[in-house]
Amino acid sequence: MMSCGGGSISAMKNQNGVTVNLVATTQGVKFTLGAGGVCEQAGIGLTNVGSVPIRAEKAEAALKGKRLDDAAIKQAAQLAAEAAQPAADLRGSVEYKKDLVRVLTGRALRKAIERAQKGG
Repeated sequence: MMSCGGGSISAMKNQNGVTVNLVATTQGVKFTLGAGGVCEQAGIGLTNVGSVPIRAEKAEAALKGKRLDDAAIKQAAQLAAEAAQPAADLRGSVEYKKDLVRVLTGRALRKAIERAQKGG
């Protein structure tokens, strides 16, 4: 059995080269792989896309019992985006922020899988 996690935070550079947090959303992921690389447990947490941190339970459930292949990652990332509850503001629309959650959750899952495969 192997357990591993990963995360991602968004940052953008403006025209002057100053780094600014455009949306400042963080995705934390953790999973446990069992025999044959099947996901036995999964945890996906989202911050700064709701009034409180969000646990993406439907995304977690979508990973359990599956091999963490591209299709499973895409489905979980989409479900995480659907769980997000961002507000529109000067930094972006609701749609933009949900899409960012989708992209960054997918990246975080892929990074965690990469770490697990390397043994760390």
